[in-house]
Amino acid sequence: MRYFLLLFILYFGNAVVFAQNSQAGRLEIRDYVFKDEYNRRVHLSDFKGKVVILDFWASWCQPCIASFPTTKGVLRVREGQPLVLVTVIVDKQKILWKPAVRKHNVPGVHLYAKQKHPAYRALAIKQLPRYVILDKKGRVYQYDAKSPYEEQAAIDMLLKE
Repeated sequence: MRYFLLLFILYFGNAVVFAQNSQAGRLEIRDYVFKDEYNRRVHLSDFKGKVVILDFWASWCQPCIASFPTTKGVLRVREGQPLVLVTVIVDKQKILWKPAVRKHNVPGVHLYAKQKHPAYRALAIKQLPRYVILDKKGRVYQYDAKSPYEEQAAIDMLLKE
């Protein structure tokens, strides 16, 4: 079934993965490019060597906003460790992005992606917030993760690898 799903995803061109690592059974994500708050290009590969929590959210999403305080706590406890929160706002209007980040004191690295962004489509994001956890090698550990607070054991395990 896993093999069939991988072929299905690859066939339709929205591939999240391009290879499967047989050692750990983790899938490698494409090196997607986003824009940061200064309009600089940021590649997912820029974070290799760190455990990455990708957090897709929107300024109008109340569950997204409600999760930020506990996410800050998860990050604070692990300060100094190779862990990064990469927040990707998917508002339809880019103008809403920076004010929302300031208003809600959003932690982490801030990136923007339209809903037509290849990563958004490839990850089949249907609801927000959506979390994806990557290991230090940039491989997908958890494709549809729970909140960082609920995934602390997995995050700690990845930090030890």
